[in-house]
Amino acid sequence: MILGIDASRANVTEKTGVEWYAWRIIQELKTIIPSDVRVILYSREPLAGALATIPQNWESRIIETPFNRLWTQWGLSWEMWRRPPDVLFIPAHVIPLLHPPTVTTVHDIASMRHPDAYSFFQRWYHTWSTRFALKHAVGLITPSRFTAQEVQDVFGDVLRNTYARKIHVIHLGADASGGNHKEAALSMKVPEDPYIVHIGRLERKKGTLDLIRAFEIVKEDSTYQTLKLVLIGRPGFGSEEIDQIIAVSPYASDMYRLGWLPESEKQSLLRRAHLFVFPSHYEGFGIPLLEAAAAGVPVVARRAGSLVEIASPELVRWFDESDELPLVLKEALRDAAWHLYVRQEGPRHATRFSWRTAAMRTWEVLQNVLHEART
Repeated sequence: MILGIDASRANVTEKTGVEWYAWRIIQELKTIIPSDVRVILYSREPLAGALATIPQNWESRIIETPFNRLWTQWGLSWEMWRRPPDVLFIPAHVIPLLHPPTVTTVHDIASMRHPDAYSFFQRWYHTWSTRFALKHAVGLITPSRFTAQEVQDVFGDVLRNTYARKIHVIHLGADASGGNHKEAALSMKVPEDPYIVHIGRLERKKGTLDLIRAFEIVKEDSTYQTLKLVLIGRPGFGSEEIDQIIAVSPYASDMYRLGWLPESEKQSLLRRAHLFVFPSHYEGFGIPLLEAAAAGVPVVARRAGSLVEIASPELVRWFDESDELPLVLKEALRDAAWHLYVRQEGPRHATRFSWRTAAMRTWEVLQNVLHEART
């Protein structure tokens, strides 16, 4: 039996959510898939780092395309036509036009729920590729019950005619080592004073503007004069507006925009934070929330998307509307007893979400499709 896996996302240098999902699932599958299954990892460039260390029954296959464009629909499709594996696994939902029996993970349908957060081309391509994947995949995985329901609500007409018998909800994992990380040497200046941290793209959909405005209101209270705001993540769609608002803010010097960070530096900053704030309007899963729990950091989050599904209510202070956020932040900042509780219970909650378990359940789906492909 031959299993092909799209490793292009996992091989990205500056990984975020979906890329880390692909990387961690592949790394776990290396110790789960038996030796009688041949595995091929497809990528644009040579595999890097730990991803390049593969078992004897695995191989890496580099697929090049002119100008490194249209890799999935051109390069991977051509490879699937020439030398198809028995089954193909796509960790993100974009599957090639030409494909063998394929299992794919649909992480969210944010571009349909929040179209103003995407360019016209992004909206069109996300919608088309999701519909194509749902129509042609023989196995569908979502990271949450919320995303499964979203897919059913929006693409019910496609699912009624799909090859896949059901949607497999497989929760993602969390780095549950918490405080056991070695402290990373930080490559940038960071505040020594108490700070709140946000991890995610800087854009409206992630609630970045809501957080900045709430931070300004909190700072007007002299009790929080030394409080800082740390923003970790790449600029997103419409981030120019965020830049302008920060530039004219009376508290601009108290806001630290650090961009994308290596995982070790990100985790070091998260563990030192007084609060983690997750004001996102839409999440298909929400890995940073679990990372905060694993680090024992209290969380303030919008009651949106999948977050309620994966969070322990005692570890999070929720808000619904943006104008509620300043008050919730103040309450969360001064609740010392709650902070102590989260420091103890957060890591325990995070252990409920294991990358090992996620990979084992993913292998069960792939294994069933492989057996069906042989018969």
